[in-house]
Amino acid sequence: MGSFQGPALCVYNSGLFEENDFESLRRLGASKKWDDLGKTGRFGIGFNSVYHITDLPSFRSGRHLVILDPHARSLPGDTQCYGKRWDLVGYPELFNEFEDQLEPFDLFDKAEKDGFFNGTLFRFPLRTVETAPNSQISKRAYTSEMVENLFSSFMKEGPLVLLFLKFVESIELLIWDEATSTTKLYYSLSIENVDENLRNSRKRLNTHVVNPNFLDTLSEEIADADTTTSIMQIKIKTPDNEKHEEWITCSQMGGGKATTMAREEYKEAIGLRLVPWAGVGAKVPKMDVDLDIGQVFCFLPLPTHTGFPVHINGCFELSLNRRDIWRGDDLGG
Repeated sequence: MGSFQGPALCVYNSGLFEENDFESLRRLGASKKWDDLGKTGRFGIGFNSVYHITDLPSFRSGRHLVILDPHARSLPGDTQCYGKRWDLVGYPELFNEFEDQLEPFDLFDKAEKDGFFNGTLFRFPLRTVETAPNSQISKRAYTSEMVENLFSSFMKEGPLVLLFLKFVESIELLIWDEATSTTKLYYSLSIENVDENLRNSRKRLNTHVVNPNFLDTLSEEIADADTTTSIMQIKIKTPDNEKHEEWITCSQMGGGKATTMAREEYKEAIGLRLVPWAGVGAKVPKMDVDLDIGQVFCFLPLPTHTGFPVHINGCFELSLNRRDIWRGDDLGG
């Protein structure tokens, strides 16, 4: 696995992998999030997108180390293995056996003495010029410069990324500085006014869908529909600058024809899972530029504009590449 010990994109999340998440990775292209209406991941291609840049993704979460090997070439053993999960807490001798592979996971000092890892850290070794010719996934190498371009594209979205998410409160982009052997800030977003009221408001959708029969409990009266409003003060920071913006979102579950269309009989008739949850968002005070190019969101921004002076979020059915709203039988976008 020495060829995968070079430059990599690492992604840390404070949450732990659950057993359903592990199972989803085993079922390549068939995520179990499809039936979980409260997870943003059910709308896109999810983890499979990492294979644009890597051939050997790995991660630590809780007591486990996981390495995925779609080519079945790199993992130890006499038989073909497309992925493996090791229990580092139960078998501490693995720290010596996989010393080189585990060293990059010390990046944020999240491991306890007993080997338990607080959160989840993904490591995606970049497909290099040397490894790309042998890849059956992609012959395209992915360089460190291309990762920086990816960061720059993310910066253009800015606070919009946090606007309709339910749980994420801060995002940092960091770059490894070889001169100091540490990370340095490239860009960060954070919600400054987080409290329990705001957290409950942002995740209101999940309080509904945790009940598998929630559609039957919704009122068809607009006045009785569940509406929630969130005001977020977002800090945007770069090495040279810091600014603050205030955004407001208003979301609603059900009401009127939205509830009627989402009922079980209609869902079965068209073969789609419908969730009558929608919202709008805008910056306050009004932007200096004309906001009649408001974007469409499916919790994350889509490259589709509405012509309205607000951004619009909904549980839209998406094309498989998550680049557009599904518009017919073709899921390609």
